Amino acid sequence: MLYAGRFVTRNLVRPFTTAPFVERTKALLAEAALQAKKTEEVSKAWLLKENDEKLPKAGVYKHPYCTEEFPISIHGDYLYRIILKTVGPEPVSPHFDSIEEFGKWFNYFFLFLGFCIVMRSHQNHAFGFVVFNMMFGLEIWLYTLAIYFMRGTAMIVPNPWKHIWMEYNMNQMISATWENEENGAFEKKKESVSQADYMRIHNEYIGTKTFLLEKHLQTSRLLLKKHTYERTIAALRAADRFEKDNAEKLLRDMLDSAVVKMEKDLEADKGEIKKQAFQAALQGIRQGKMSYEGDPLLPRVLKYVDEFKAKAEKFSPEVVAELVGLKADQKEVLKSNDKKAEEYFLKTLPPIKHPKVLESSKFKSLSA
Repeated sequence: MLYAGRFVTRNLVRPFTTAPFVERTKALLAEAALQAKKTEEVSKAWLLKENDEKLPKAGVYKHPYCTEEFPISIHGDYLYRIILKTVGPEPVSPHFDSIEEFGKWFNYFFLFLGFCIVMRSHQNHAFGFVVFNMMFGLEIWLYTLAIYFMRGTAMIVPNPWKHIWMEYNMNQMISATWENEENGAFEKKKESVSQADYMRIHNEYIGTKTFLLEKHLQTSRLLLKKHTYERTIAALRAADRFEKDNAEKLLRDMLDSAVVKMEKDLEADKGEIKKQAFQAALQGIRQGKMSYEGDPLLPRVLKYVDEFKAKAEKFSPEVVAELVGLKADQKEVLKSNDKKAEEYFLKTLPPIKHPKVLESSKFKSLSA
């Protein structure tokens, strides 16, 4: 900023016309506006890109073995089902479905037991007597015979309620086991989850801080360029105004010198000039309109002006710059105003309205 101030002071305050500098400044201002617009468009495009990257994509990688029927998941229900379906049925005879279905083939055994019971009353079949008196009583054996005969022989179709109950209870046991495991894992991972959340918030804070710092630097750069251009325009306009004042002063001095010279020339012919002026006035009264016809002073004034014009046309650019250019006091005024603008820009604080920032000690030290 100090270098820019010295540049403006030494190079922009010049003792000749400022039209090219004004045009150049307008072009620079247009370029700055274009760059600001481009920066805003790039920031919007970058923000849209960040938001788009956070959304789920349709092309996410999917494992070839992961299907709707056999999804790859860590949930307990899927895990146990996949294991059971992978193992398959028990490697036994295809005629074996359950102990109850297989028990119907023991009907011949129970028929043999019934034969033993019938033969018991005759007391002439030692095997039947021994079997039925080893354990329990006759009623227990008859009840067992009836149950097995009913479920294995009379009900020759599978029992649907048995399969429904088995599947329901298996699902309940699997869900309860997995829920207990989840609850235990949740208690153990609380600290890890909190640490991960802290890191996520910390990374978001770092990203937000970086984004705000980048925006601040971009804004400061644009403000610095704008300030430099404004100081340049102010210096050029002031120099142009001073040059116009010098030109007007030069013309006034020329007219004053012409009047003084004319008064000296008219000292000798004062009486004759008054007489000619009186006759010109009478002529205007007769015509009803006053004009410069017959005026004795106008030709002398025009003669002095033509002499100055002919002399001015022969002036070199150096002489014109010396006559119309900035004087030493005017240059000092330009330097002083530019220095004040520079100090104001450097010492002016940003327009912050947040109460915590305004009450902070650092901000107070800067604003002191």
